[in-house]
Amino acid sequence: MGPQLEVQILDECKEDILRLPSKNLQRLVIQKIVDLKNRELEGAPLYNQGGRDLSDCRKLYVGANPAQRKPPYRIVYRLLPDETNPTILEVIVVGRREGLAAYDTAARRLGR
Repeated sequence: MGPQLEVQILDECKEDILRLPSKNLQRLVIQKIVDLKNRELEGAPLYNQGGRDLSDCRKLYVGANPAQRKPPYRIVYRLLPDETNPTILEVIVVGRREGLAAYDTAARRLGR
């Protein structure tokens, strides 16, 4: 597993968390970030998401909606300086799955 990671949350992402529709969802997102920091959880790798190169990022599903097959929110993050020997967990966006919104935002925030 390895040592805990230092967490860096982009300022815009802090706003994402505050804009979530409920305090429970905010707490859930924060708990997932803590689990990532402690390496108790690992998201799925991202690749080319609808023409957006997010190959150095990972995604984690968050939230429950019985009407949908997949949870409606995504945490997009990356491990720095690289996946092999990470020391930093950089959280880029917490956003909706719908319409690839979280991935669009992640690419924009990373200047891609």
